Amino acid sequence: MKPTLAYYALIVKRRGALLKEIESGSAKATEEASTKLGELRKKLDKRTAELRAEFDKLPETIRKRKESQKLEEKARDLDKQRSEAIKALQTGYRTKNKAAIEAEAKRGKAGIKPPKGHKSHNHQMNELIQKDLKIIALRREIDKCRQQAGKLRPDSRSYTDERTVELRRQVTKADIAVREAHKRYIAQFKLEHDWLSSLGWLVSSGHYNYPYRTYFHKQIAKTIGGKVCHENFGSLGSLMGAQEKSKWHTKCDWDWRLKQEIDGSIADLPMLKKWIERARGRIKK
Repeated sequence: MKPTLAYYALIVKRRGALLKEIESGSAKATEEASTKLGELRKKLDKRTAELRAEFDKLPETIRKRKESQKLEEKARDLDKQRSEAIKALQTGYRTKNKAAIEAEAKRGKAGIKPPKGHKSHNHQMNELIQKDLKIIALRREIDKCRQQAGKLRPDSRSYTDERTVELRRQVTKADIAVREAHKRYIAQFKLEHDWLSSLGWLVSSGHYNYPYRTYFHKQIAKTIGGKVCHENFGSLGSLMGAQEKSKWHTKCDWDWRLKQEIDGSIADLPMLKKWIERARGRIKK
């Protein structure tokens, strides 16, 4: 390491040590207030736990929890039925269109592109699932059950908050006292602490006037001659060939349309078509 860089590293290290030395004394200055805050937090946590246990035993809580669990169980059963219905539909479609699906797979492996506007069998199968009335009805019923379960699910927060207002006020007051004690302690070393904090920004980043890092780099360059560079540019050599062969656009002549617009399948996707027209304007063929 060059002497100037070594000195720069020493400044960073010494600055951190001095700042830590000042701030470490804050623990003693805030010890009494921190102890009180810790005791109050423990007291609040204990009381909150007691109130939650009390809330769990309330008849209304027990009733709502049972109803919520029943609805969640019903939603799980319906979801299972929906999965089975989808699986049955997929199996039936694959059986009925086995030869066509196999032929499509062979064309894909051979690299043969499908004709314009062609819908893959997976696409057609998904459309059948989305339009199946039984599956749609099951999805709606599942959502309904889960929404009702969420509304019924007991939440102890309001119950505990109403009964711990004074304790929480004391915790907030004690927390403010800790921060105030820290401020009073730091105030004794305000000039030194502020200067060290400011130096951290100057050394590590920059200043509206001039960044120290840039200054040191320029001084090193003057001392050793040439330019200082910390980057490894060796990897750029391997990119030169690719860059020379690349075709760069000099005007906006590429096709900016979506795949579905190009192959014509947009006609079967009204929601996507509506979104494109709203976001970009009329679709051009």
